[in-house]
Amino acid sequence: MSANYEILTLKGGQWQIDTTMKNRDDAIEHAKELFAEKRYDGVKVLKDVVDPRTNKSKEITIYDSTRNLAAKKPAQEAPAKGPQPAKEKADVDFKFKRKPPPAKKKSSDIWLILRTGILLLVLLVVAAFVLGGMDLINEILGEFGIRL
Repeated sequence: MSANYEILTLKGGQWQIDTTMKNRDDAIEHAKELFAEKRYDGVKVLKDVVDPRTNKSKEITIYDSTRNLAAKKPAQEAPAKGPQPAKEKADVDFKFKRKPPPAKKKSSDIWLILRTGILLLVLLVVAAFVLGGMDLINEILGEFGIRL
């Protein structure tokens, strides 16, 4: 079985192969030098073993500087325990669709009859004034000898 050592660098969340070497110690030393340059967010060395009979490979991480980064990051604050303020109820149903606005209340039948009655009463009063006014206009014009 033959083994190669791949040196991978992490930059911008992407791992890329930097170098491939045959010697384990040289690969680890090179990885440490790359990480010391502070150009990369992380560096690791993978041992890639290929079985010539089956042509299958197996990778084993033998050096990883990203573990050091995880230890250096400040721990995030744990969420506060105890009662949390109540969240406002969302205006959605259980299928995550927006609820329709509440329907307008329909007028009751009594209110409809009452409105119609008031409108008819107003029309009758206006008609009476118009007809009474015509008699008055005929009287005034009649004095001048004009009849409508």
